[in-house]
Amino acid sequence: MAPPKSRPYRPKKRPQYQQQQQQQQQQQQQQGLLPPLPLPRPAPAGPPAPSGPLIKKQKREEDIQRNKRRKITHLIKAVGANLAELPESIQRGLGVLKLRSNLTPAQKLRLTELDGEWAAAKLEREEAHKKRKAAREAVEKAQKELEEAQKAWEDAEKAVKKVSAEHRLFFEEQGDLA
Repeated sequence: MAPPKSRPYRPKKRPQYQQQQQQQQQQQQQQGLLPPLPLPRPAPAGPPAPSGPLIKKQKREEDIQRNKRRKITHLIKAVGANLAELPESIQRGLGVLKLRSNLTPAQKLRLTELDGEWAAAKLEREEAHKKRKAAREAVEKAQKELEEAQKAWEDAEKAVKKVSAEHRLFFEEQGDLA
């Protein structure tokens, strides 16, 4: 058996050798022999991104909190309380998006007026929707009645033509006999 082939000896690069190599490259750059080196990438700001299971756990917790807020909101609405009338601490706990603490009293009043106008406009829209729906149903009913009347008229027209044809035949037969 032949002895196993050994690899040729390669000395490890030492930091001193690397420094010399960098210095040579910098000198060549300054002389215009090499293109400039790319700038190093900046380090990412902030802590590193959390791993997958932690993100899933956070999302799960957020979903649970959102569901709790949703249930509480539905309960409050079922009882009849308006969310805007509740104290801000409760609103904050429910996850209400816009708290009105930074508004002046005049702005709050205007916002309340706008909320009232919005509610009135919404009611008006619902009433118009009901009227439109009723009108549409009336039109459909009228179309059905028109179709029935048209069919009845056509049946009567056929009956008249049939009787007219029989009448004509009768007189033609009478004319042949005479």
